[in-house]
Amino acid sequence: MSKSFLIACENGNRKIAELLLQQEVKDVNYTNEKGRTALHYAAHKGYLEICQNLVDRGANLDYEDHQGETPLYFATLQNQTPVIKYLLQKGAKTSITDKVGNNLLHLATRNGQKPLCELFLESGLDLESQNNQGDTPLMLAILSLKKMLVDFFIEKGANVFVKSKAGNNLLHLALGSGNLPIIKTLLENGIPVDEPDSKSVTPLQYACYNNNVMLVRLFLEKGANIFLNTPSGLSPIYYVCAHNQKQLVQLFLENGLDVNFQTPSQGAVTVGSYLDFVEAAQDISTDRLFNLSSSYTSGGESLLHIATKNGHLYMVELLLKNGANVNIQDESENTALHYAASCGKKDIVSLLIENGANVSLSNAREQKPLDYANIKGYNEIAALLLGESHSSDSLPKSDSISQKPAQIVTETKTESLSKEEIRAKLKDLKELFEDELISEKEYNQKKSELLSHL
Repeated sequence: MSKSFLIACENGNRKIAELLLQQEVKDVNYTNEKGRTALHYAAHKGYLEICQNLVDRGANLDYEDHQGETPLYFATLQNQTPVIKYLLQKGAKTSITDKVGNNLLHLATRNGQKPLCELFLESGLDLESQNNQGDTPLMLAILSLKKMLVDFFIEKGANVFVKSKAGNNLLHLALGSGNLPIIKTLLENGIPVDEPDSKSVTPLQYACYNNNVMLVRLFLEKGANIFLNTPSGLSPIYYVCAHNQKQLVQLFLENGLDVNFQTPSQGAVTVGSYLDFVEAAQDISTDRLFNLSSSYTSGGESLLHIATKNGHLYMVELLLKNGANVNIQDESENTALHYAASCGKKDIVSLLIENGANVSLSNAREQKPLDYANIKGYNEIAALLLGESHSSDSLPKSDSISQKPAQIVTETKTESLSKEEIRAKLKDLKELFEDELISEKEYNQKKSELLSHL
């Protein structure tokens, strides 16, 4: 009879359970193969009268199943408030946690149940309790997008400066969902707007990278520093300019950006040149452009390099019209033409050549733009470059412009090469990969082919 009664509760057969309960149930703490009693299932289903009857007959309030979960835990999973109140009144323990360390307050938070959160706090659960991941109820409210609970926990005095195990603050957690109301609440409660996350990215940099205009506007209103750099030297200015995010550039200008500001890095691109560059492309104020050719990033790239690498044809044209040096070289001695040829930007290659780009200039690896076009298999670009060649120095180092990348890096008969020649090929192959001129897949494939002949 005890087993039949438990099965009726487990399957939600309330009427049958009530009928069986009126008869003799020998063991109210009878368990199934999962270690659960009838009280577990009655609490889970919200059968208050059955729960009361079981408790009156001696059911164990705090009986733990094989997962360590009690009837009160089961009731909380399903937000069974009347049953929860009854079990608490009868003295059920609130210290229970699940296998990942969530207590009853964590569960109620995840389910968005403010009344239950209030009830558990009144029952003595800690507002700052953490699960195995280090999450507090306030953190879970943020991650679960429960704005009402975020407000509630803060009103109750929750620590807004707590950090996750990874070192991220509450604002960083909220950025993942982009929930503007929650982010506003956190900022209003004193969370620093410029504090970087565990990867050294500030909230403003994150918003700029994702082109989130509303968040950028909010962070600027809260005093975010647009000049803060990541360890790689990339500021929000870089993101909005290099990725052609014109609306964000306009927003920076509206917020009083000083176009003559220069970043602390030696030789870095001036903010003025970046912004005038993009601003002019929007036809905001073309007469504010100044000597663009003298501005560099910390990696030695000019604005012309950046515009070319990002495929911004109009930007390249604008720079050239306003005096940018078409043959300016970066720290690796690459010109814009090197990058255009390598990236397959035929229209930019044509524009650069029309404006006097020197097709014969070699970079630090002694590679010309034509070499890169050959390596990547961009035959139309190679033909353009050959048409502008005026000396044998501009000819490709391999036999034909139609030659494929695999033929350039490894000869057809690799087995005929000496060990020294193979090592030299491996070195050249590595340089091509480091210059991002071949993919990782190509690199690994050709490397394996060469190594097989050593």
